[in-house]
Amino acid sequence: MLLPYPFKKAGVIMIPLGLILWIFMQKKIIYSADMPIIHITAAVSGVFLFVLGLICISFSREKIEDEMIKTIRLESFQIAGMIQLILLFAGLIYILVAGDPGESGMMFFLLQLIGSFWIIYILRFNYIIHWKNKDTEE
Repeated sequence: MLLPYPFKKAGVIMIPLGLILWIFMQKKIIYSADMPIIHITAAVSGVFLFVLGLICISFSREKIEDEMIKTIRLESFQIAGMIQLILLFAGLIYILVAGDPGESGMMFFLLQLIGSFWIIYILRFNYIIHWKNKDTEE
């Protein structure tokens, strides 16, 4: 079950907005010492917008949804999953060698692990659909 095609366009808008909001929060552009709830709200909103944008792009139909698209979608999920496993094992080995990364280090590691799966999937899927097929047609 996939989302309609317009959700892909919404995801393309949400990803940069979430990323910008999160960066502004990190640089303390959106910050109030009197009201820390603004800082927390900006952080949570930025992350959720970014993740929701990734999900919208990942689970949206293409204009023409056929068997080739479904096969490429499945292969992209498999490759993204394999790369995520490689990153997980590499990260765990690094943690064993380097020592305890602390709470913020582990949080960053886990967020990177989750985000890398979706980003790799989107990049590979769109590369195959939009760029590689154009090269073979010419």
